[in-house]
Amino acid sequence: METGALKAEADIILRINEGYGLPFESFDVRIEKTKQGTCFTRADYRLLISVDYREAQLEVYDELSLKHAMLHLYSLYIVHKEWGLLLHSSCVVEQGKAYVFGGPSGVGKSTVARLSAPRKLLSDEASLLHLSPEGQIVIYDSPFRSEIPRIESVEPCSLEAIYLLNQSDAVAARTVASGQAFEKLLRNVIYWAHDPAETAKVVRMVANLACRGATFDLFFQRNDSFWKVISS
Repeated sequence: METGALKAEADIILRINEGYGLPFESFDVRIEKTKQGTCFTRADYRLLISVDYREAQLEVYDELSLKHAMLHLYSLYIVHKEWGLLLHSSCVVEQGKAYVFGGPSGVGKSTVARLSAPRKLLSDEASLLHLSPEGQIVIYDSPFRSEIPRIESVEPCSLEAIYLLNQSDAVAARTVASGQAFEKLLRNVIYWAHDPAETAKVVRMVANLACRGATFDLFFQRNDSFWKVISS
């Protein structure tokens, strides 16, 4: 295919080169605005995305840095298009509906995903949420997995509820008011703030998510008993 035809058809053109930098050190990213666009630099990758979000150049150290950088780029792109959000969470399908389980690192998102077997899994690390102009929230099969491999593709599912995880001796679910849900969900969005206008898009979409979606604090043990609370 000729380059001109490729540019006419592609939403974004990404060029990837290996041999950059050092092994992973930390998640800290340095952000710099240039004439070409915005540059995001970490010890193990460098991502430059053009001002119009039509082209990107990526240099990586290894497969881990490639995965993290692609997650970074994907988040930036869907926010720019106001298509949706990447949420730091796992997502399980029950009776054709999507249940999202969010929270800080180490709280048990992957554990909940494993305990939910044999239910189908849309994500174990980064849930892909599409917020349509019509008001629907649909979760797509995430290309980004952490601990649980993607065995088969899963059809997109409408969001039923979001559960924010809390390890506890008791098992219970408590409704979270929309204002508090907004604050908690915003902390779970995978996003690197680099421009006020782009960050405003994130804020608007999270506000819509908090108002449209049912959000709960879920107190759970490391077994599948939490599904009885969800199903009741």
